[in-house]
Amino acid sequence: MKVFKFGGASVKDAPALENMLQILQKHADSNQMVIVISAMGKTTNALEKLFNQYWEQEDYLTTLENIQEYHVDIVTKLFIDDKDSIFSLLDNLFIELKQQLNRISPQTVSYDEAYDQIISFGEIISTQLISNYLQQSEFDCTWVDARNIVYTDAQWRDTKIDWDITQQQMTKEVEPIIAKKPVITQGFIGGTTGKKTTTLGREGSDFTAAIFAYCLQAESVTIWKDVEGILNGDPKIVPNAQKYAYLSYWEAAEMTQYGAKVIHPKTIIPLMQKQIPLYVRSFVHPLRTGTCIGKTQVEKMIPAIIFKENQTLVKLEVKGAHFMTNPRFIEILQGLENQHIEAHFVHKSAVGCEICISGRPHRTQKFVDTFQTQYDISFTPGVQLLTIKNYDQASIQSSIQGWEVLLEERNGHIYQAVVKQ
Repeated sequence: MKVFKFGGASVKDAPALENMLQILQKHADSNQMVIVISAMGKTTNALEKLFNQYWEQEDYLTTLENIQEYHVDIVTKLFIDDKDSIFSLLDNLFIELKQQLNRISPQTVSYDEAYDQIISFGEIISTQLISNYLQQSEFDCTWVDARNIVYTDAQWRDTKIDWDITQQQMTKEVEPIIAKKPVITQGFIGGTTGKKTTTLGREGSDFTAAIFAYCLQAESVTIWKDVEGILNGDPKIVPNAQKYAYLSYWEAAEMTQYGAKVIHPKTIIPLMQKQIPLYVRSFVHPLRTGTCIGKTQVEKMIPAIIFKENQTLVKLEVKGAHFMTNPRFIEILQGLENQHIEAHFVHKSAVGCEICISGRPHRTQKFVDTFQTQYDISFTPGVQLLTIKNYDQASIQSSIQGWEVLLEERNGHIYQAVVKQ
């Protein structure tokens, strides 16, 4: 049994979906396949914009109409027969989205819980349309709702998997289907035992693919991307970026933890536990080999250069000319954890500390409210966290050129710097 995952770029329009169909037809040597699909194109970003406009009581109808028109355009170009039923399906999905919006009140539900109920529609819409398209194209498959399979806790926007219930649901609901035909399901989303929708974190569809692979004892996972594998840097930032032919599980896990965008950070561990190889391949050039992640150890690794964008540097200085003692420092780290704020870089000094975090205003404000009586707190938004894994001096010099370095640190084979343009 194989698991294929197609991200937003690989299902962004009618030509992309036709290309996806060709890939599936070439690899459908058996019915035992799970196909995990993301929202189409930039739909998740558009839904985030829609949700924030609604939450802030701004006009959101234009954004909603644009999202619907985008999907209508794909249906118009893609479907030859039975368009009326597909348009009816699409209309019903957007009616459901509007109803879900109208049920949300900032007075009765948290921002993060409400976020999950709305943003998840991208995957529901895409998989419904794609399932119908594949069946119209004589690629027989069954649509499965991941919210009834992937069970999670209620830590909204970054949930933890309930592996026991998820395994039970896989065995009961998915295994009988894949014995007969491929399964189409959603990445990124899950559900609670209370029937609430949850999300696994942005770009979480990779993790979904790993969850299905782990529970179903998959032969392999293939992530189809718009790049030819995993590169040692973003080619938009790193000139002459090189492709890794092979990566060990640990190398890949470490790279994703530091912010490499090609794979979601939680993807690797379940695959490593079951020794399931992960292939990252290009949907533009599907015959090329891409990158294989597995138990293979590579003796000499070229430097991996990773820029983590949209970071905020938070500076805390103890009020009253006191020192930053270890108990104070531990209390700050605990405060971040309490608000589910991940510290990507921490620098401690005698009188304070500086912490690099991903900006989530609703969580950050609660953290500030907790500590502002004890500390002077300031923010530097719009910074990036540069990490060079297996660094050498040449890779550092070329990477920081043109950037203002605010903080830097070397630790073993890792170089990190908070930089700003």
